[in-house]
Amino acid sequence: MKDISCCFSGHRVIPPERAEGLNQRLYAEIESLYSSGIRIFRNGGALGFDMAAALVVIDLKQKYS
Repeated sequence: MKDISCCFSGHRVIPPERAEGLNQRLYAEIESLYSSGIRIFRNGGALGFDMAAALVVIDLKQKYS
């Protein structure tokens, strides 16, 4: 499983001025991971980075069902 999995965990507090750039980087990185064969994405579930990563994965599931 580890060859097709990616886990996210990070800071709870994301400064508002960094949130937009973070989301753009998350979209790019998660799409890159998917292109390289990663199919299982897990996250910690806390507010902040964990939730941002989860929301991007959920959004991209529509594109890459």
